[in-house]
Amino acid sequence: ANPLKAHFRGFPRLYINAGSVETLLDNAQDLARIAKAAGVDVTLSVVDGMQHVFPFLAGRAPEADDELRRIAQWFKRN
Repeated sequence: ANPLKAHFRGFPRLYINAGSVETLLDNAQDLARIAKAAGVDVTLSVVDGMQHVFPFLAGRAPEADDELRRIAQWFKRN
């Protein structure tokens, strides 16, 4: 399934993260744009210099640790 083809109306808020050097960056940006256009509260986080699935580097890359903190803060918000 391709999430870029989904109908997002009525979706809950959405957090999308991507690295600035990953192959799927354009897809993440398109997904954020499509969901926003459907009225979804979207947070798009693009972390400079990071590649795909960089949060898995938690404990080894400060950028991953920082991103996980941002995700936790976002999650705790209402």
